[in-house]
Amino acid sequence: MKSLAIAVVGLLAASADAHTRVWSVYVNGVDQGTGVGVRDPIPEGPPPYGYSNWPFKDVLSPDMKCHVLGDQQDCNTINVLPGDVVTFDWHHDNRTTADDIIATSHLGPCLIYISPDPPTDNSWVKLWHQGQYGNNQWCTTNNLIDAKGKLNVAIPNDLAPGNYLLRPELIALHEGDTMWSQNTLRGAQLYFECVQIHVGGDGTVELPEGVSFPGAYAFEDPGIHYNPYVTSPTYYLPGPTVWSGAAASPPAPTFGPIVGASVGPASWNTWVNGYTYTQTLTVSQSGTTTSFLYTPSWSTTYNTPTCGGSGTTTTTTTTARVTTTTSSTPSATTTTTTSRTTTTTTRTTVTVIDTMLQPHV
Repeated sequence: MKSLAIAVVGLLAASADAHTRVWSVYVNGVDQGTGVGVRDPIPEGPPPYGYSNWPFKDVLSPDMKCHVLGDQQDCNTINVLPGDVVTFDWHHDNRTTADDIIATSHLGPCLIYISPDPPTDNSWVKLWHQGQYGNNQWCTTNNLIDAKGKLNVAIPNDLAPGNYLLRPELIALHEGDTMWSQNTLRGAQLYFECVQIHVGGDGTVELPEGVSFPGAYAFEDPGIHYNPYVTSPTYYLPGPTVWSGAAASPPAPTFGPIVGASVGPASWNTWVNGYTYTQTLTVSQSGTTTSFLYTPSWSTTYNTPTCGGSGTTTTTTTTARVTTTTSSTPSATTTTTTSRTTTTTTRTTVTVIDTMLQPHV
C-alpha cells in the first residue's frame, strides 16, 4: 500500500453497480499479498474504508497512465523472471469466491500493457487483449467472472532485466453508446491500475516503441465509443496490436492460499464525473491537515521504493524457481535454481480525511 494516503476532494459521488479493482497479484500461483506492489487508486477515507473501485472515463487525462495517484510508488516491488505467470486478482467487495467481481452488465474487453518504470512517451507495449468472442461473450463478464477475477499474463521470454510497470485494464461498454466528452454522465468506463515488477535473469530483449497514455485512446475510437447491446459492426479493441514478442496466453496456474486481507472494508463506490487535470487533495498526517492541488508528477529516472518508519512491520519471504534442462548427452541434466525475494510491508501511521466523498454501504 502507499505510504502516504491521499483523498481527492471535489469529485462527485454516486451509486453504482459492481465496480472492480486489482486487490492482489500472484506469481506462478503464489499470492504476493493483498495490495503488495499495486499502485492503488485514491483512498476513500480512513479505516474501515479503503481504496476506490470507481471507473475512469477521461481518456485524455494525464492520469491515464496508472490512475489517480498512480505517479506515487507503492513501497513494494514484485520480483519476477521471464516466463513467469503473473495473475491479477480483480474483485469488487472482497477477495472471496462469493464476490461478484464485476457487474454482468459491464460488457467489454480486457487488456494488459507493460512499460519500463518510469513510463515515458510511447513506452506502453500491449502484451495481451481479449474482447468479444463466441456468442456475444466478453472478457469482462464471461472470462473474468468465470475465472473468479483472475487474469493471467506471462512475462515475455528473454525480457531484459529491469524495473517495469504492468497495467491491467478492463473497459466496460454498457454506457459506451455515448462519448464521455459529450455527456459526462455516460461514456465507457475504464478500470486500470499499475503493478510494480522487477524482472530478473539475463534476458536481452528490449521492449519496442509503444504508445503513450494519454494518447493511445480517443473518445471517438470504435473500441471506446461502442454499444454492445445493439447489432453493431465488428468490435475492434482499442490501442495498438499485441507485441509480436509477447508470450502466448498461459494456462491458469494452481493458486495457493490468499496472503493478507481477504475481506476488505465496507462496500464503496466513487464516480468520476467532470474530471479535470488538477484536483484538490486533503491530507491529514500527524494531526496536521493540508490541502493542495494535485498534478501528476512522473520522475524521468527510476527511484527505488523504500518501506520503513514508525508503525511499520516488514516480512521477507524467499521462494525458489527451479528450471531443469536436459542436454543431448544421455542422462545429463542441469538444474538451475533462482531465488525470488518478496518484501511485504504494512504501514499504519497515516489517517485520511475525505471531506466530500462518502462510501456507499
